[in-house]
This record gives sequence, structure tokens and C-alpha cells, in this order.
Amino acid sequence: MRFAIPALITALLLPGTLLAADKPWEGVFEGTLGTARVQVLLGHPDGNGEDSRYSYAGKPFDLGLLLEQEGPRLRFVESTMVGAQPDDLKGKGARLISGRWDIAVSKDGASGTWTDRDGKKTLPVTLTRVTKASGRASEIYGQVWARQVAFAPTLAGKSFSGVSVGMAKDRVFAVSFPRLTSHPDPARMERINAMLEAEHRKAVAYWRECLSFLSRQRPGETPERKDIASEINLQVTYATPTLMSLSEAGSIMCGGAYPNNFIRSSTFDLVAAERIGPSSEGAEDAEPMLSASQLGRIFDLSTKARLTAFNTFWWNRWLANAKRKVKA
Repeated sequence: MRFAIPALITALLLPGTLLAADKPWEGVFEGTLGTARVQVLLGHPDGNGEDSRYSYAGKPFDLGLLLEQEGPRLRFVESTMVGAQPDDLKGKGARLISGRWDIAVSKDGASGTWTDRDGKKTLPVTLTRVTKASGRASEIYGQVWARQVAFAPTLAGKSFSGVSVGMAKDRVFAVSFPRLTSHPDPARMERINAMLEAEHRKAVAYWRECLSFLSRQRPGETPERKDIASEINLQVTYATPTLMSLSEAGSIMCGGAYPNNFIRSSTFDLVAAERIGPSSEGAEDAEPMLSASQLGRIFDLSTKARLTAFNTFWWNRWLANAKRKVKA
């Protein structure tokens, strides 16, 4: 392993190795196909590394776009298999073909036509560019899709000290996420629920990205997809007018040999209306949740006496549990 990093650095410094220039037509777009709203990610393995794909607003899965011709105009074969290669769409695989695209891309957007697989129906495609090619193209594409998600009315939940919390479900996967149904400050409750809705959209986009790997597998290799909502158990474990904590656990199959099993917790500062700690998984540049400033938003550690009392509290709890373990 000691040679892996130097070898990687050498490769990065060699021209034409690993690093490839983005193609000017790559990026994330949104617009219309006929009268339907769509979001589109145009990518290339030698550019931003993404598979070209698109989705209709509010639909759970993408359709793949396989580049057939590159030049002033781009031609794609549309299929129900994201990331399909030419051989995947030959023979029996031809049944996966669902249409074709012929578009011209500019710095501001793209326009052209979509034709069905039989060549009998043609619709106009009009797109506006959201972003150019980047390492975050897939993330941005998910965010664009999530903006279109609608939610069912919030169901009544349970009461805590000073607040009541209910659950809302998205209309795509029926994944639940909390909303406040009562709070001493109605204006603050509105800001908090706007934050919770934004977090809910991120969660739905995450599950959609997870499930997108199913449509990248060849026919016959795709496991049976279970309902996401039935596989996730999310509960509000604590809430006050200033703080709320969630506990989430579940198992989800996103392709591959094994399901993804998870247990995680989240805490929200309801005064600032924001999540405490990283805003998303893998956000390495975010401040850790248990840093001094973050922990101080949960406990009042503003004086030396309060900090000493807190340290005594957790240390005594730890010692007591340790003694019980040793005795057992």
C-alpha cells in the first residue's frame, strides 16, 4: 500500500492520464419534453464521469441516454437502463430502447427533438442550463429533481414539552419526515418547517439516488424492489421549542449483493432553524457535531461552572456503566 499514493500522484501529473477535460455540452439542465417537465444530466466517462440520463418531474426513476453521435448536434439512444452500453441494447436488449434524442447544446441550454422508439411520434425538447459539468453534477441533478417533489398533508403526531410534531410523506416514495404542528412562536415554526421540508427533500433525493443503481443493472440481475417507506423507521425522540432529535434505522436494497443497513441520528437547532453537525453524509468540511461550539448549542456550557458540571455528569455516567459491565 505504501506505493499506492506516489503512483497516484505520478498518474495525476502525467498529461492525458486520469484527468480529462469537461466537454462543453456536459452539465445539468431542466426544461420541457413536449409539455412535460424534465431534468437532464448530460455526462461522459471522459468528462465529468457521469452517465447521461433524465427524468420526468416527480417520477421515481431515470431513463438512460446513450451517446450515439457527438458534434454540433448530439444524438442519444434513450433506454430504461441507465448506463447502458451499445451491446446492452442489441438483440433482446433492444426492448429496453424507449426513444431517441437529437439536440444542440449551447452555453445557456439545449433544444431539439425527442422521437419515440418506433419513430412515429416527435416532441420538442427545450432545456435551460442549471450548471456546467462538475464533480457535483449528480448531486445537483438530484437537487433539481427534489425541488419538484410534492408532499401529502402532515399527519398528527405526538406532543413534547412545548411543541407538537407530526409526520409528512412525500408523494413519490412515501418517506416520512417530521414537521412541527404547534410551537409557542408561529413565525419561528414557519421557518423551522421550511428547514424540515428542505431536509425532507434531501432525504428523498438520497433514496432516489440509492435506487437509481437498480436501473443500472442488466435485466435479470435486478433484485425485487421493496417499498422504501416500509423499510425505514424514523422517530422523533426528543423535542422542545429550541431543539429536536431524530432516530432513523432501516434496510434498503440499492443493487449489488447485499442491502444497506443503517442506524443514524440527527439533531436540529430550532432557534437557528438548521441541522447541528454535517448537513449531509460525507460532508468532511463541516464542523463535527460534537465540537465545542456545536455541543454548546445542545447544552448550556457558557460558564466554567456549567462546563465542569457537564463533564462531571457524563464522566460519572460512564464510570457507573463501566462498573456494571465489569461486575457482570
